[in-house]
Amino acid sequence: MSSSGYNKFILALFLALVSGLNVVQALATDSTDALAAKSAAEWGSTIRKNSYLNRGEATNLVVKHFQLEQKNRKFLSECEDKPDECLFSFSAMTNFHGFKTNPMILYPDVGPAYRYYKAIKIATELDLVRGYYAEEESPYRPLQPISRVEALKLVLGASGLMGWKEKFELAMLDLKPNWMTEGLNENEWWYARYIAGAADKGIIASTENFQPDDNISKTEFLDLLESTQKIVASGQKTSDVDNGRQGNL
Repeated sequence: MSSSGYNKFILALFLALVSGLNVVQALATDSTDALAAKSAAEWGSTIRKNSYLNRGEATNLVVKHFQLEQKNRKFLSECEDKPDECLFSFSAMTNFHGFKTNPMILYPDVGPAYRYYKAIKIATELDLVRGYYAEEESPYRPLQPISRVEALKLVLGASGLMGWKEKFELAMLDLKPNWMTEGLNENEWWYARYIAGAADKGIIASTENFQPDDNISKTEFLDLLESTQKIVASGQKTSDVDNGRQGNL
């Protein structure tokens, strides 16, 4: 590739990352530009697929993938009519001083103008998420990369395969860590149950060193959605299906 072509490749790669393939294709006015655009688009696509998902993006993908709005339309409508009743438990747990139901402001860092506000609101109304409710002002941290175990809990909860249980509700067997969760601290007591449940169903490999606190890429998250959807479609259930509270997410 010539010096001119290389410069065009760099420019096209930047535009691919920022604006997507269509803008890059618009640069292809001759064969050199076309080559630069094609190469940049391929690199840009790979980078985007392997980039980390943030918590807002993950919540939006789950709401759409499992069609939570459509499947829960009646409940969500009732929740809009009687938000104080719908969010009674949430309001009792949150430390957010700005919490209100009209308009619905549930987190200090998720306002109506945020692009995934609706998805996070739906997930909260369905009691799938509560943000970091034990922390000061109970933020959601929508721009923070979602960890592998947070993603696992979100997907299993949204799919109906495994709901949240408080520590006192769990049998001792649920709390026992395994080699996949070595080194967990006392605040990570819930990790083992989700990881073991997902491995038991074949959603993740039982031989995998899961690395629960690592960030998850978009490709990994989509694979997790696909694997979980197959289990749901097969009719399998975990031994403790529960559509109850979802804890920190």
